Amino acid sequence: MNQEEKEFEKRAAVLKALAHPVRLRILKELCVNKTNVTSLYTKLDVPQSTISRHLLILKNAGIVSGKRHGVEIDYSLDSQKLEHFIKMIIQD
Repeated sequence: MNQEEKEFEKRAAVLKALAHPVRLRILKELCVNKTNVTSLYTKLDVPQSTISRHLLILKNAGIVSGKRHGVEIDYSLDSQKLEHFIKMIIQD
């Protein structure tokens, strides 16, 4: 696989990671501010395990990152390049 094909594979992985309603709702929250799993499952009314699973997918795609503070991890958008694109998708 050449470099261009690898780059398109990475871009496709990002698009796949964005292609789920729960992940889009998570990203909408992260566009506003950093937050943790507890806050997300409370706001979104989705089980904690579901939120954690979707955050892992977003993290593996390079869309979000987490920073540990004691027992909690605060998640935030990891890519400024994607922030505009994400805001465009989730715009009400």
